[in-house]
Amino acid sequence: MSRLSPRPLPWNAHPRCVLRRSAAAALLLLAVSACYDDEPTGPGVRSRPAEPRLLVTGSVEMDIGDLGYGGVFVQDMNDAGQIVGNTSVNPGIDVGFFWEPGGEMELIAGGTEECEEVGDDVYCYWITGVGRAINDAGLATGWTEGGVYSGRAVYRWSRAGTSWGPGGGNAINDAGDAVGGAVLWTAQNATIPLGTLPGQWNTDAVRINNARQVTGTSGPRGFFWQNGSMQDLGTLGGTGTEPADMNEAGQVVGQSDLAGNAAFHAFLWTPGGGMVDLGTLGGASSRANAINAHGQ
Repeated sequence: MSRLSPRPLPWNAHPRCVLRRSAAAALLLLAVSACYDDEPTGPGVRSRPAEPRLLVTGSVEMDIGDLGYGGVFVQDMNDAGQIVGNTSVNPGIDVGFFWEPGGEMELIAGGTEECEEVGDDVYCYWITGVGRAINDAGLATGWTEGGVYSGRAVYRWSRAGTSWGPGGGNAINDAGDAVGGAVLWTAQNATIPLGTLPGQWNTDAVRINNARQVTGTSGPRGFFWQNGSMQDLGTLGGTGTEPADMNEAGQVVGQSDLAGNAAFHAFLWTPGGGMVDLGTLGGASSRANAINAHGQ
């Protein structure tokens, strides 16, 4: 068995096909001998396009376009209005994109197929992509998935090119430090393990600020990490806490379980004051998704 190099994927190709070789000339036949009719599923793959693609600035609406099939999902936007996200290029298959005001949507991650030879057959697999976060310098991070080994590869992208590294590609600060999974991938290409909380597992960092403070989850618990030390955010009486955002002061918001785990409330956590229950607007549960520089 040998592995072939990735190649640009024709937009009308099926996500997974088997191409039969000619035994005499060892050439790929033009006809596809077997294709899977079911749409693929899994991370980075969605079954139907449904999201709007409008950017609203003040009273002006701009259509940011798509890459051929529709289904645009915006993941992040910086202060310059530059956007990253994922969009479909074929039914059920997403790639990572970059868009900026005055420009057109550009593919930055995924959109190729990777093939392997197995006897007389060549098996080809999509590589999908996600643009997850972008900083104010226009440096983006995210990941690709799929291919022959179905693994995830994390990238940093800019106009100068793409570099590949460890982690999960969830967030990036203005210096270019990226986090995701249990790793901080520095702008200098060093790898800093974040560790786990005592007795927990599966650390996943979701935010990093310009002070290199990191928040995320370790098992069901939320954490705050700085300078090699990980701190448990605590809970509102239940089992788990899920951070969603963090500002430059290290203030964290998200949701935390109440006693009995039947409901959860939005919380605000600060390095000096711990966790505060933000309550609800009358329902059983609530969640805080973002926090600004003023702690709002």
